[in-house]
Amino acid sequence: PVWDSDPEPGETVTLTVLPGQYAIGPMNAATVSIADAVIIPGPNATVASGDWNAISTWSQGRPPVAGDDVTVNHNLDLTNTTPVYARLTVSAGKTLTAWGTNVQLRATDVVVNGVMTHPENWAGSTNGAGQWVMDHRCWITCADLTVATGGWINVDGKGFQGATNYDGAGFGPGGGVAYTGGGHGGRGGNYGASSGGITYDAITNPTLPGSGGGAYQ
Repeated sequence: PVWDSDPEPGETVTLTVLPGQYAIGPMNAATVSIADAVIIPGPNATVASGDWNAISTWSQGRPPVAGDDVTVNHNLDLTNTTPVYARLTVSAGKTLTAWGTNVQLRATDVVVNGVMTHPENWAGSTNGAGQWVMDHRCWITCADLTVATGGWINVDGKGFQGATNYDGAGFGPGGGVAYTGGGHGGRGGNYGASSGGITYDAITNPTLPGSGGGAYQ
């Protein structure tokens, strides 16, 4: 079987024999059905770092499918929503990085012995509706999440970026002015008479990243 990364229903193709240096019988075309191979879920571990979707990344010679027991033994970039795995384990000392805001890691059980993270949010301005839009987040959907001792879902410093110019303000809804901290679930740190970034979002169930601090933060 050839892995084409796209499980789909059976396909129908028509084979036509064109005139050439051979004899053609009374029927020169036939329609045949090609069924997808039946893939039995099982253990599937990484054998190389890089792209989640590359067949060379995985011990089974294919990306994980629904029901697999997935083990991430290398640093990987996840760029698409996964099927629902039986179990996914990020091994100690390894990092799984989620790119984008609609990338959902799905499994019955998720065990993080290493690190799960995302890149920094790089929005430098609001959209046409005046809203700050994030670029990345960690989105895990599971029945049982275990973050082991030494494991980490680490999004420290991954919010909206801090000031990029002298005496400038940080980015995000609560960006801090010069010398002050960025706000989020609480106001950012003050500096003298200058107040830190405003409070927005929620402490217990945040939906947006934190804002960046002002210059010199």
